[in-house]
Amino acid sequence: MILSKLKIFLPAFLIFGPGCSDPAPKKNQIKTIETVVPKTEAKDSFIVDHSVFPIRILTTGIFHNDEIPGNAGNMEWVGLFKTQDGYYLSEAKVTSVPVHDPVLDENESIMTGWEVSTREKDTSILLMQTLPYLAKRKIKAVKLSKKEIYPGEKLSFNYLGIDYELSASGNKKKENPDSDWYIVSNYKLYLSAKIDGRRSKTLLSSHQMFDDAMVALIFAGDIDGDGILDLILDNANHYNVTDPTLFFSRPAGKGQVVKKAGSFMSVGC
Repeated sequence: MILSKLKIFLPAFLIFGPGCSDPAPKKNQIKTIETVVPKTEAKDSFIVDHSVFPIRILTTGIFHNDEIPGNAGNMEWVGLFKTQDGYYLSEAKVTSVPVHDPVLDENESIMTGWEVSTREKDTSILLMQTLPYLAKRKIKAVKLSKKEIYPGEKLSFNYLGIDYELSASGNKKKENPDSDWYIVSNYKLYLSAKIDGRRSKTLLSSHQMFDDAMVALIFAGDIDGDGILDLILDNANHYNVTDPTLFFSRPAGKGQVVKKAGSFMSVGC
């Protein structure tokens, strides 16, 4: 997303897209105190060796200088794109150009930020490093009835003949009886499935507390082409951070449904 140093007086939001404009308020806000914004690990996500995980991933938007490599436009990318008819994978032509960072640059003549975009007209959901099995094709997505799974909740669905369940544990309580805000703590989100006769379960997310944010599902579908569900979720626990995180089933180990394939954390305005 568009990045900058933390300003605690912005309203809460979770948005997967570019822009430094004020976001719309969310329903069922999550509120805690003394949450520390984690340092960005964007550079650590850009691993060149295609045989290992995590792989490098990226989103479009405007970013601080240290959050993406300056040569992102020269790298090979595959994009997950959305149209009115659905989703598809395709080679992505990425450009990254210097722009003014309104938070870190002293004046408009200084341009230390980066604007990342694609030449494709369709909506870019996620950019991933080129891998042999990320071939151009349409992808069937799961129509999820909700994007956020709170403690004690479950979401079950069938995808390509396999039954899956998202479930969350932890604590959830209202800030006060008349409030629309909740305090969530000790949160854990799981994905489980029965594949080839064996029950598997993966811990997707774990946070001790939240600050005006909530883990949110961005996409569910078979991205890596093996017939098993893959996921993209925003794993941020702070309203001024976005952390799109990719889970693939191909590298999953015994007893796992998916394995974390990459993440791209950035700090907002």
